[in-house]
Amino acid sequence: MFDINWGLIRSGSTFEDLICSLIRLKDHEARLYVRPGKDYAQDARSGDGLTIYQMKFHQKESTSSAIADAKKEVEKIAKYLETPGKSQEIWQGVKKWILVSNVAFNSSNDLKWNKEIKPLFACLGLEASYWEKSKIEIQLHQYPDLKQAYFGGETRVFLGIAEAREQVQQSQGFHHPHALNARYQGREKELGQYKNFINDANKKILVIHGAGGIGKTRFLLEGAETQALPEGWQVLWANVATMTNTSSWFMGLIPERPTLLLIDEPDDATVLQTLVEQISGGRARTWKVAIAVRSPNDKVLNYLQGIRKRQIVEELPLAPLEESAAVAFCQELLEFGSLQTQKANWKIEAATWIAQHYDYPIWMAIAIKLLESKGNLETMPQEVEGLASEYLEEIIPQQQNLPHDQIQNLLRWIALFDTVNREDPAVMDWIQTKAGCKNSTDLKRCLDKLITYNIIFERGARDHLLKMKPDVLADYILQDWLIYNPDSALHYEAQKTTWLFVNIK
Repeated sequence: MFDINWGLIRSGSTFEDLICSLIRLKDHEARLYVRPGKDYAQDARSGDGLTIYQMKFHQKESTSSAIADAKKEVEKIAKYLETPGKSQEIWQGVKKWILVSNVAFNSSNDLKWNKEIKPLFACLGLEASYWEKSKIEIQLHQYPDLKQAYFGGETRVFLGIAEAREQVQQSQGFHHPHALNARYQGREKELGQYKNFINDANKKILVIHGAGGIGKTRFLLEGAETQALPEGWQVLWANVATMTNTSSWFMGLIPERPTLLLIDEPDDATVLQTLVEQISGGRARTWKVAIAVRSPNDKVLNYLQGIRKRQIVEELPLAPLEESAAVAFCQELLEFGSLQTQKANWKIEAATWIAQHYDYPIWMAIAIKLLESKGNLETMPQEVEGLASEYLEEIIPQQQNLPHDQIQNLLRWIALFDTVNREDPAVMDWIQTKAGCKNSTDLKRCLDKLITYNIIFERGARDHLLKMKPDVLADYILQDWLIYNPDSALHYEAQKTTWLFVNIK
């Protein structure tokens, strides 16, 4: 038995997923509601419906903050119980409320809880208690696999829904930090198909395909949160790079529980083969898999084209948003940033103009972020190419103490490799030379800057894989370099290198 290092739980999302996993192991019928937005003070509910769990993570582990949390929550719950409708209905039959927090309670804290918190909840007919750090640890020791998964110091194969959302949020912060927080618009028909897939016992794999930037990742999450979670499904997000390097897929999980596994643009067909074997007759035979890819002809899906496998596969293509939904999405984003103080008519005009000029949500989000810095709709580029070019020009000068050409070359070569393994000396030496970095230390400094600015992202075991996000921006960099700039010396060198790269692969 090893000591639990709480420093490994670095965010509220990781804490929520840890506690949800613990609750699920203790109560296989528990319902989990962890998602952004209004949760009616319910993060999880026991299988018998009598107990509500509310999770609060505090980086500084302040006990006073946990007490304050309880006081805020009881006020909310009182309003929910008094207000006819959904909020009142979902609290019917509840007898207990448990605050779950990563803080440490002592005897004086317990006395304060009994004196100040319990009576407030008792007035609502609820028994209030808490799981603080020591109680959580005692329960974790009863489930060593779960403890190992979260505190063993290794990258987990599967993330819970809260961590998945946080990970996607971080990767999307590059084009707009609030794109994932905007209310979901359109896709009612597609969400209905998602629901039908969840309920169809004969279908095991849902392939969601569409152009880069059309919203496949958001759709993966939204479908899981609105169609699978409410039905009691366990929802997991696959760390594909980690899946290929370990056989301990089910550590800390109940693989026999109905589970929806989300996979975003996998690049390894071996993982799919193993998954099909597991969901066809292994421990994960109650699982379903939703996969997002750019094309129905994606190379990693060739394995699924066999007649037998095709019977368990359903395809779901995503088309561009209808204009009304696109305008609504843009209006939402305009309310998050510096443009929210603009007059209503101006915001409607801006949202409509952006929705009409850019087809996909990712470009709409980038356009709004660029508009926030420009402040003038008349100076906005009218083509995607111009938008990408101006946005890159905004990003690159921000990299202080780094030469513009060096950053540009580095972005080009990382985009060309698609995924860079920084544990591969040959690849890193090649990029170091082509980017014009003096040595490996200089290259690391440049990469660290790009990672800090959310241009390059780390993934895989030990964060050894580097990838540029969003993919559509990497596509633009390559097109601009290899196609639209034929007179440059770099163009000839890149063509030659691309030929070598493709043939070596």
